[in-house]
Amino acid sequence: MIVKRDAFNLASSLERLVGAGTAQYVFGLGVLGMAVSTIIILMLINGFVICEMLGLPSTGPVHRVGCYLAGVSGPFIWSKAGFWLAVPTSMFGMCLLPIAYFAFLFMMNSKSLLGNAMPTGGKRLWWNILMLIATGMATFSPIGASERALIPSTATPRWASSLPSPLSCRLDDEGRKLTSN
Repeated sequence: MIVKRDAFNLASSLERLVGAGTAQYVFGLGVLGMAVSTIIILMLINGFVICEMLGLPSTGPVHRVGCYLAGVSGPFIWSKAGFWLAVPTSMFGMCLLPIAYFAFLFMMNSKSLLGNAMPTGGKRLWWNILMLIATGMATFSPIGASERALIPSTATPRWASSLPSPLSCRLDDEGRKLTSN
């Protein structure tokens, strides 16, 4: 069963990190940024797919209509979906991200695709190192997130449980920080 939460419930998870008032703004800006970037990508993909299905070039009025179709129909189709839909959607996107990174890594090293624009020498080595780091992080972060979500005992690593938390400190009656013994 999925528990439906509104924006205020989800933003409250940030309160310990940035404070109650700021948490609402940080969460709101994050959702706005995610929505704007996602709708732009989805609109472009939809325009290209419509043109491919009809066998038309990916420019002109048919491409624009295909793009607008995703942007205009989305709010009507998904109007009942609340903010709770953002969590599984972002998890799904995070699981697909390594596929895109591997594709970019292979395309950056394809002479037939890039021709003379393909990086060579030190630049190629530097870009490959950076892409391998990014691809590795994108590949293993969903595994870690899934493990923490599915196995409660891994939510906090054993080594981190012994460290003092910077977000919580003990105060005396007058608001001064207590030192631990």
